[in-house]
Amino acid sequence: MGEFFSRIDEKKFVLLILFIAPTLTLFDVFADLKEGVSLSHIIVEIGIVTSGVLAIVMVALLLRTKSEILKSSLVETKEELNKVSLDIKEIKEGIHNRVVKDMQEWSLTIAEQDVAFLLLKGMSTKDMALTRGSAEKTVRHQLSSIYQKSKLSNKGEFQAYFLEDIF
Repeated sequence: MGEFFSRIDEKKFVLLILFIAPTLTLFDVFADLKEGVSLSHIIVEIGIVTSGVLAIVMVALLLRTKSEILKSSLVETKEELNKVSLDIKEIKEGIHNRVVKDMQEWSLTIAEQDVAFLLLKGMSTKDMALTRGSAEKTVRHQLSSIYQKSKLSNKGEFQAYFLEDIF
């Protein structure tokens, strides 16, 4: 039963339920006319049919309005997400450019810059060596050169140097 309801459009289902009551009442009005029921009874039933039709129209308009509001909100949210994504991209590029500028000012080689970026990502010496396809001894030598050229003494100081301006 749950699967049945999961496949039904909720709006159409509500409108269908609202449509049933006035429709059945309308059939009853025609039956009452054939049977000669009093005019006051028929007027009451026509009032019920009219109320039902008005309810259908009101709910349909309400659902359409809510749907349009949600669509508009979704568009606005997507636009805001795109703007924030561009802002984040710009910030990341700015940070990257700043890091590259400092590394160039320290005269780090391309290999040392690669290792320095891996260092900033928090990689261990072993993981840096695996990532770069080099020996751990080579990475340790490059780290030593990075610390010497940057005048920073260890991994913590190196990372803190760049994080200091961010936070």
